[in-house]
Order: sequence, then structure tokens, then C-alpha cells
Amino acid sequence: MSSGAESEERKFAAEWARFLGADFSVPTANGSSAIVACLESAGVSYGDEVLVPGLSWVACASAVARVGAVPVFVDLDAESYGMDPIVAEALISKRTAAVLLTHLSSSIADIDSFQRICADHGLILIEDCSQAHGAVWRGSRVGSFGDFAAFSFQSSKLLTAGEGGAAVARTERNFMALQEARADGRSWSNEPARKHFPDLAVGSSLCQGHNFCMTEFQAAILRESLRHLDGQNRKRIERVALLEELLEGIPGVRTVRRRNDPRVDVPTFWHLPIQIEASEFGGADAERVRCLLSERVGLYLEPVGAPIPAHDLYRPGLYNRFPREHIRLLKAQHVPLPISSLLSETCFTLPHHALLADESCITEFADRLSEVRTDLIRERA
Repeated sequence: MSSGAESEERKFAAEWARFLGADFSVPTANGSSAIVACLESAGVSYGDEVLVPGLSWVACASAVARVGAVPVFVDLDAESYGMDPIVAEALISKRTAAVLLTHLSSSIADIDSFQRICADHGLILIEDCSQAHGAVWRGSRVGSFGDFAAFSFQSSKLLTAGEGGAAVARTERNFMALQEARADGRSWSNEPARKHFPDLAVGSSLCQGHNFCMTEFQAAILRESLRHLDGQNRKRIERVALLEELLEGIPGVRTVRRRNDPRVDVPTFWHLPIQIEASEFGGADAERVRCLLSERVGLYLEPVGAPIPAHDLYRPGLYNRFPREHIRLLKAQHVPLPISSLLSETCFTLPHHALLADESCITEFADRLSEVRTDLIRERA
């Protein structure tokens, strides 16, 4: 501030970096702007290719397209719900510049494999941890493995201030670039503000900046909420263990996430994917089961949504500032994604806030799911 006091935003940046075990953190306006800041700070630009998950929120692709790069969609692994490293490596071309490694729903992606891939091919690794706040892989929290990492604090996330985000960097140079990207070319200053805005001074011209700043109010909320995150994650782990035990007694149902992997020290659960085998539900698909179960438990269970290339909200053809040949290249990325399509069609998700409920609520959820199955089988007969 002009008085010389440190801002809430800057305090949260330091606390968030310490929590992650990361070198540097820069708060942003939202998760999408965090991804854009990471891409631009990494030098990803017009015509470059970036590997992104085939099934996720559309911002994973639209943020890449926004900087002029081309998202290349990588199919998922059917067992772990993570990006498939074998598929990813086969898609690398001479234009590939980076991997946006997204930790989806309730899984940690195979960080080890993607670190190797990026090292072998000279690629930037950007972790998208917007759905995995606090997860731990081989002793370190996700977000501390990539060259950059991006987080979202949007209203549905495990750590939220209604909206907001953060970008993480491993080097001083990238830290400075992220600061400039988020604040119209300015960086934090240790001097009291005079002719510039509070806590900010002219940067070193590493990056053309934007207004991606987080508000003081959001930063204050996040600082307080961060104190509770690990405890809430532990409770969700307990509830998922109970739920999976109960689901073992219901034929045709399973959760989809990275399980029994010794590298996962602490999982996190955002939207827990629950997969339905239609033949065990009287031929009913996951969408029918989701609608019936949502009504019976009084809780909106979210559909997974279509793979990004087929998603209604991914419309790269509307980027009319790009030349026609580039638009054609963006639109041509509608590639087959068999596993992503399968998961989209056979899964729905249980939101993370339901996993903070009493154990009796988890038991009731499993009971209602069993009842839905019985009723659908009878209906078919």
C-alpha cells in the first residue's frame, strides 16, 4: 500500500508458494488468466502447439488458442482419468512447445512420465492444478513439478474466493514475467508507491502485460480458507474410502481415478467421477441414472460434459482476429478421442462439497444408487 504495508494479495502469494513448496507464486484474476500468463511467460506464441487433455473444462483449450497457439488434444487413460502419456508423446511434432498437464477431477496425472517426455523433447511443462489443490505426488504438492503451474479459485473449486487464480513459477525470470503479465507490465516493488499503483513498479519488459490482478478481498478470503484446506481434504479422503467400499456391493458401478498408485501420497477429490455400466442398470445410460439419482438424493450430480473438441463452448472459429488459415488449423483439431468419449458417456460426478457431509449421507447416497439400479432393472423387465 502507499503506507508501505504489504498487500493481502502479496501476502497470499507468499503463503500459497510456501503451502505448495514452490519457488514463486503470483495471484491472478481467475484460472484461465493464470494459464494465459504461464503460456505467455513461457514464450508460447502464434503457431506453436500445446498438448491439452481431450476431456476437461474448455478453458484448457481456449486459453491456448487465445495466445495464438494450437491446442492438440490428448486422450485420457480409462483407468486413471489422467492424460495418457503414450498418446501424448505420439502427438509431439516439431511445432510442439508445451504440455498443459491437467490433474483432472480426482486424479493426479502421471507427472513422472510427462517430466521425462518434456525433458526428452525440450518442452515446457505447465501443470494445470485447478482441480487438485493440496494433492501430493511423491512427497511434493502438485504445482511444484512443472516449469509453471496454474490454479483456479473459482466458486466450485476446493479452495475458493468466488473467483481468482494463481500462477506458479520455478525461476526468478519466469516469476518476473508472470508479475508483468498480470499487472499491465508492472511488478511488485518493495518501495512505497509514489507515482505508480500500490506495491507496483515498472517491470523489466519481459512480457506484454494484461490486467489479471486479484482483488484484496479475494486474497484475504483465500488466506483464511487455506488454513482449512488440508483438513477438508483429509475428510474427503475418508468419505471416498467409505463410498468406494459401499459401491463394491453394487454391480456395474465404480469410481474412476488414479487408485493404488504408490506415488500418490495425498489424493484430492473435486468432482468424483462415477462410472455406470448400462447392462447392469437395465440398459439405462449414465445420464438417466444421474437424473434419477439427483432427484432422490436432493443433490445436483454433474454430467461430465463432452470432450473439448465437441463441446458447445469451444468455438475457435470465432477468433476472427486470426488469419483464415490459422482458424482452419484450430478447427481441424477435432480428432477422435475414444476414451474421453467413453468417459463422457458413461460417467457422472459427485461434487466435492458432498464429501464433507456426515458418513450417514454417504451411506444414503449408496443406498439410493442401489435403489435406482433395482428400479431400472425392474422397469426393463
